[in-house]
Amino acid sequence: MAKGDTTENLHGRVRISADAIASIAALAAQKIPGVAGINKGILNVFREAIGLKKENAGVEVLISDGEVYLNLLLNIKYGSDVPETALKVQEKVREAVENMTNLTVREINVSVRGIIQ
Repeated sequence: MAKGDTTENLHGRVRISADAIASIAALAAQKIPGVAGINKGILNVFREAIGLKKENAGVEVLISDGEVYLNLLLNIKYGSDVPETALKVQEKVREAVENMTNLTVREINVSVRGIIQ
């Protein structure tokens, strides 16, 4: 299990952290119509309330052998087609992460944690 992925080129190393990948995934997911936002979970809401903000809460990233595995916790807008919205999130997140990092996204799991009006 790696915290990020490193590549080398003529000028040195480039390391893409799991947090950077989580940011890409979160931003891409939130652009999809029907997505109300990332669900940070009650524990992270509590952490934020006491000043222990966790960046990219609601997006879990695992990088193994140059492949990316993502878990996204989402809130969906009421009235949206949940399976269709989740599929679009998977497609958009895969495209964004692969285009920006040159890493292969092996799996994107979407968990709908809430419906927001």
